[in-house]
Amino acid sequence: MLATEELNRIWLTISKDQTLKKNVHHELAQLYQDELYQKWWSSDPRLPFVVAEDPRFPILRSLAFIQNQQLQVKINRIASRLFITDGAWMPTPMRVFPDPDEALVLLKYCERNKLQHWAEWVIDPAAGRRRTRCGFADRLFPTG
Repeated sequence: MLATEELNRIWLTISKDQTLKKNVHHELAQLYQDELYQKWWSSDPRLPFVVAEDPRFPILRSLAFIQNQQLQVKINRIASRLFITDGAWMPTPMRVFPDPDEALVLLKYCERNKLQHWAEWVIDPAAGRRRTRCGFADRLFPTG
């Protein structure tokens, strides 16, 4: 797993360059959609994803998202948005958000009740990491 300082360095590098940001997103999307990644992701993974020597991800390698053929983060998707988190292979006291389960339950509830069309606030006291709003593509809701 990447240290917080390394993630901050990566973000500072990416945030200064819109082309790089777009290319990182493209590679993350490619990797997320990869059949092997999807099989790994849906298996409740407890070990990092192994990325074979694959020429599709040079930027992820150069930024250290992939080290020694292991993906250092977990790529998640809620609705149309991708985001990266730590994985379940991280020690429990260090782990922040390995799974989007809580957010997905709340999003399904909101969609079923059409809250995204009328509610001014959706408070998510359980997830707490503000990931739920990633799922609302058209309108972001503040979270508790």
